[in-house]
Amino acid sequence: MAYRPQLRVKVEWGEATFWFVSPDSALARFGAAVNSLRGMAAGELAVQDTPPELAEAMADMFVEGVDQWAGVEDEQGQPLRCTASNRRAIPFADKIEIVQEYLMQTEETMRGKAASPPAPTNSMPPDAQADAPSSTTPPPLPATAEAPQDAPPL
Repeated sequence: MAYRPQLRVKVEWGEATFWFVSPDSALARFGAAVNSLRGMAAGELAVQDTPPELAEAMADMFVEGVDQWAGVEDEQGQPLRCTASNRRAIPFADKIEIVQEYLMQTEETMRGKAASPPAPTNSMPPDAQADAPSSTTPPPLPATAEAPQDAPPL
């Protein structure tokens, strides 16, 4: 059977939805910080009780990992673009809570409790995505997705 990695994780939080790709460098920092907390799942920590080095790594995971969102609005109620500066501007405690959901979902997937979501159908290169018009509605995630044989790697 072919290797089918989980490329995106969908996290619903309140009225918003966040799509994560693997935040590799922040995840490595998070893993190092977690070593002192063996036996405790990230979802069991209250935001105010999270050690600073762990919380910082989790905030970085949000900024590095979220590549798309829906249902996030600015102060005037207008859709907020998912840019690095806007991801950094999300309140710290909110980033921590959203990343806790992300971590719980990836842990469940690794244990086989949740099905991996299908790969996105968007094959636009990252540079083209940055220039694309803003949309609060992400591309549809089909029930099953097979990449065409000639599709470029992600």
